[in-house]
Amino acid sequence: MATKQSTQLCYQVNGGTCRNKVSAKNSYICAARHGAIKGMGRDEIATQLSVEAIRKIGRDAQHELAKNPSIDRDIAQALFDTGDTWVKRNLARNPSIDRDIQQALFNTGDDWTRHNLATNPSIDRDMAQALLEIEDEDMRRNLATNPSINADIAQALFDRGLRHNLSDNPSIGPDVAQALYDTGDYLIRRDLATNPSIDRDVAIALAKNGYAPSGYLENKSISELYKGENISLINKYPKEFGRVYMDYLLDLDENLEEAKILICHSYDSYTKAGGYIPEHYKEQIL
Repeated sequence: MATKQSTQLCYQVNGGTCRNKVSAKNSYICAARHGAIKGMGRDEIATQLSVEAIRKIGRDAQHELAKNPSIDRDIAQALFDTGDTWVKRNLARNPSIDRDIQQALFNTGDDWTRHNLATNPSIDRDMAQALLEIEDEDMRRNLATNPSINADIAQALFDRGLRHNLSDNPSIGPDVAQALYDTGDYLIRRDLATNPSIDRDVAIALAKNGYAPSGYLENKSISELYKGENISLINKYPKEFGRVYMDYLLDLDENLEEAKILICHSYDSYTKAGGYIPEHYKEQIL
């Protein structure tokens, strides 16, 4: 057997039957001296493989390789050309595939393939529109969670009732975010509060109704957080903004004087409003 430094298995190029471990020191070589294909997982580098090698490896290896975002255009095409259903399904959710391969998958794949395509963050507006027009609720739910959809696609999904699925999608934009807030739905508002695309008006509306708008803060730099406007938000909605500011600022450089001031201000405002924080909390931060 090869060294214990790697648990990757060899898929012999001429048949895919070898299951010896690949040596970590001698990448691509297994104990049986095969030219092992290493890196089939989605997080591994796979571009060293030749198109010819892809045609010879086993189906299981092809299925895994199709998920790998590091594959190049030629490898993706070679995988598509196998015609294997599971290869197509896995390729459809791979963000590195080209637009023409996406179109081929749309045209020739099954429903599952198109469902996966709807979750792919690399699809463009035209592909999203084509998927939207299919009368399939699962397809539309997948689209509604896709972080790359345009505002008009988000609006169309809102109009079709996909509101819970849209509420935590960072691509929805301020108009759709406001429309989602206006539904009054508790779960939608809860998810909106963590959505980084909400603007100040929606954040304040959420705070007024008891939701801590943490998503609003994710788009703020330290200098923006330090503005008097934001200090006034802590004063006006201490339970919603005060603790959220503290939690957010903990991820920033604690040596910044601005951050220290905001942390202290948030702590004092939050505790005065009745929020409980251990007495040593602020001292530990500073």
